[in-house]
Parts: sequence; C-alpha cells; structure tokens
Amino acid sequence: MKTYKIVTIIPAYNEERRGKIYSVIKSTKKYADKVIVIDDGSTDNTSKIAKRAGAKVIRYKINQGLSYATHLGIKEALKGRKDVIIIILDADGQHNPKHIPEFVSKIEKGYDYVYGKRNISNYPLIRRIGNFGLSTLTNLLCPTKIKDTECGYRAFTSRAAKKIKLYYKKKKKRNNKPKWYVK
Repeated sequence: MKTYKIVTIIPAYNEERRGKIYSVIKSTKKYADKVIVIDDGSTDNTSKIAKRAGAKVIRYKINQGLSYATHLGIKEALKGRKDVIIIILDADGQHNPKHIPEFVSKIEKGYDYVYGKRNISNYPLIRRIGNFGLSTLTNLLCPTKIKDTECGYRAFTSRAAKKIKLYYKKKKKRNNKPKWYVK
C-alpha cells in the first residue's frame, strides 16, 4: 500500500472576525503532515493568526478569489512531492477536520477524488433549492453522483490534482482612482 503525505489547503480571506481559523488549523494539524493557508489578500490579521497556529502561509496583497487561492495551494502542495493526498477545507469552521481520516481512507481504497457533503438542513430554503438544482444539473451533465457540488471540503490524489484545470483571471493592482478621474 502507498504511503501518502497528507497536505491540507485552507483558502482564507479576512477570517479574523469569524474567530475560527486558529482552531481549524490546530485541529487540522492532528490529521495532516502539512497545513497550507492561502491568505487571499486579507486586510486583517488572518496571516498572523494562521502562522501562530502553525500553518505555512502564502499571502498576496490583492484579493484574487477562491479559484486562484486553490490553484496556488495545489501548486504548493505538489512541490517536490509525488504521493500526496490534498485536502481542501474552509477556514470558517464549516468543515470539521475530524473527517480527514474518512477522506484519506477513500483515497487509499483507490478513489482519486472525494467530495464532502454538508448538512444544509439549517440553510435558508432558497439556498437549499439552489444547491439541489446545481447538484442535479451537474449530475445530469456529468457522469457523477455528487450530493453537494457547492461543498468545498474535498480530497484528491496528486495524480488527480495535476489534471485539475482551475480557471481564474488574475486581478491586477488598481490605483484607487476611478477611470474618469482627471488630474
């Protein structure tokens, strides 16, 4: 059986106010060999808190969005590693790190990609309907049986990660002047 390194990616943006990122990282460290936080241009102390909790932090100044943060996290997780299980979870405590061993178990059984599923019973009705609609449409268009396509809690092998194509448009630093500004 292969021995995998478990690397987690936690995209984060202004998480200080939610007060969960420190405990999420500490809990995640119990199950992972490495925890990488991608600070997506936060204007608060997200990076400092993540470092204090023991995560490797990659920070950039301009908010680029979740897709770009995930892309950077995957690139970092793959650096110099061959057999890696990459797990992505949210910084806000929505995904419990205690489930990481379940993801790892599925990967070890031969799955290349494993999706999580949230309990959305407490979500507003319109969000549950939207989630159901998106998941149903995804499953009709693709040969999948994903119950919650909007869930960010997922795991995949390094082999699968290399095949994932994330699309994003990198934002450039703007001066704070509107286009119509005249000097």
